[in-house]
Amino acid sequence: MKFYINSDINYPKELSKTLRQIRKELGDNYTKPFLSLHLTYIGCEGADLNLLKERITVVAKNLKPIDIEIVGVGNIGTDLVYLKVRKNARLSKINRFLYDSLPKGCKVSNHWRPKNYAPHLTLMYGVKDRKTLNKILTMLKPVKFPIKAELTHIGIRKYNPPYFKGKPKLVYIVKL
Repeated sequence: MKFYINSDINYPKELSKTLRQIRKELGDNYTKPFLSLHLTYIGCEGADLNLLKERITVVAKNLKPIDIEIVGVGNIGTDLVYLKVRKNARLSKINRFLYDSLPKGCKVSNHWRPKNYAPHLTLMYGVKDRKTLNKILTMLKPVKFPIKAELTHIGIRKYNPPYFKGKPKLVYIVKL
């Protein structure tokens, strides 16, 4: 079982309108299942769900809502399109705490390890071709960056293997 600890965000209507347009025009025809816009702190495989619940409850007790700054658009090939988030000490601290508190035996991909952590908001996975990627990027051009947003909850999503087959299930949430 794979778990991801992440926060959904509150963001301005200007960005919301553009994201709705992208989803409407491209939707699941070009992506693996689409999630709400969220920021992931860490992903792991083989963790105990009750332990993860304890850890994020501890994190949430010590946090107020977190302001973030969305600074642009990025992509990795044609597979992944994301919004870049300015790295800050609070996000890095959450990632480090969660990483350090995972039990031995949990598998964590290199990109979630603290030295590699790059906060971002995933828009779409599995974009199939360059033409579709260019359409997404063109649709995002009118968006004015930087954009202020706020993280208000922290939660755990569960994925059943195979990876990203079906929608992830939100199994726990705590308000900041």
